[in-house]
Amino acid sequence: SPPFDVSAGFDAVADARVVFYEEQWRNISREARDLVARLLQKDPRRRMSVVDACRHKWVLKEDGDTHCHPLRDPVVARKTTSKCRLASDS
Repeated sequence: SPPFDVSAGFDAVADARVVFYEEQWRNISREARDLVARLLQKDPRRRMSVVDACRHKWVLKEDGDTHCHPLRDPVVARKTTSKCRLASDS
């Protein structure tokens, strides 16, 4: 379950406070909760950037599931380069 109730509509979600209910989040690590909370900050000045998210402790955790740092992933690099190229073409 997400850390907010969407049944009240998206405007309510935008104004909501993020709450991690223990029953739903008990198996989620403290680092993962921290990442989600930082990404869901309403204030864009306080919200974590994509680069910061890729550098977050939870993302970089050695768990045998990832093959390289997210910012060095060739698939991500291609998408980023394509977006930059498209932006500069317009």
